Amino acid sequence: MPLLPVRYIKPIIRERAIVNLLAAAGMTQGIGDYRQEKGAGAYGCFRLAGADDAELGELMQYGRAAQVAALAHPEPYDTETRDLLAWFDVEVQRRGFEDAAAKHAAAAITPPDALPRKRRSRKNGDDSIEARYE
Repeated sequence: MPLLPVRYIKPIIRERAIVNLLAAAGMTQGIGDYRQEKGAGAYGCFRLAGADDAELGELMQYGRAAQVAALAHPEPYDTETRDLLAWFDVEVQRRGFEDAAAKHAAAAITPPDALPRKRRSRKNGDDSIEARYE
């Protein structure tokens, strides 16, 4: 299961404070366009979840392959979005651009588990650690 690497300076801030900050950011800031921080948005909320969380398990059951397939073949939310996507596809072809969704779907993204795990660094007196939450 993917983990979120978090680096912080240990003597200055505690793990519990990091968890609280991330939880608050999920409720008040969000991620992506049309998020709460932008003013009128209602998307992009997130919450922290453990490896045994049922909702997370349901979301993760299909893995990266389902996400890549969805990027390659997007399904519009409603008729307005369908019309906008159809216009976009025509414009991409008319202007001779590469389809961004297909380009991103074809790109290989390194999974978090494949990243190097650096637990503790003491360079130049730095006492930072990397915490991993499941």
